[in-house]
Amino acid sequence: MNFKRIIIGIVVLVSFVQANLTKVIKQETIKTFNGLNVLESIKMNDFNEKGKLIKTTEFTSDKTMKSYTLYEYDSKGMLVKSFTYAEDSTLNNAGEYWYNEKGDRIIDRTDYKSSSTSSVINSKYEYDKKGNVIRQANSFSILPALNHEIVNTFDSLGNNVHTDLYFSNTLLQETDRVFQNKLIISNQVYGFDKKNKKVLTETNTFSYKDTLQTKIVEQNYEKGKVTSEKIFIKAYNAEGHIIEFKKSTNGILNQKIEYSYIYY
Repeated sequence: MNFKRIIIGIVVLVSFVQANLTKVIKQETIKTFNGLNVLESIKMNDFNEKGKLIKTTEFTSDKTMKSYTLYEYDSKGMLVKSFTYAEDSTLNNAGEYWYNEKGDRIIDRTDYKSSSTSSVINSKYEYDKKGNVIRQANSFSILPALNHEIVNTFDSLGNNVHTDLYFSNTLLQETDRVFQNKLIISNQVYGFDKKNKKVLTETNTFSYKDTLQTKIVEQNYEKGKVTSEKIFIKAYNAEGHIIEFKKSTNGILNQKIEYSYIYY
């Protein structure tokens, strides 16, 4: 099991920040291509005039609809429910979200439906005084072996400098990070051997072309030598919205994502 991908998949939260932009997005279209520049999938996000995501529709490469998700908000503009449907409008999953008095999300509950059974994933969050997520616990009703907990440590600037990953209350992975000007410049990932001895498993360094991070170079080291290099390139339009993302490994293109927008 790739614990690094699990952390990335869970910790990493996708959001659309529009408050400081000149135009509000009405619809966003995202096209994902593989390394051979072959279209793999299409996603369309619809927003209301306040910039809230109200619908996501996913398509195959031939524009056949796969699923769509509807989002509901309360009077304060907080996301409280989401419903994902198959192309025939059969409900696939339903999500509910709860918040504390500060507006921090404290519980997620997603109920996955199927013809034979139903599974529930619960996520609970704890925050420090500055609003940083210091603990996230995820539980799976059908596969409790996947239950895990992520514990984060932040410095005075709000940088996530350390993460512990626990499965069934057992520490399985630690990650240390170094930041400069709020940008991560290196991390070290540790696991544990059969004797429960802490072992360095991965070291990465990151460099940036500019503050917009239009080009990020990630180098992976083993025993002091570079074993792989990933390059991430982003381009933006005049409104400050991303229009293209490219990822390559060791000089070979792995993925390209194109973004287009309709504005209010």
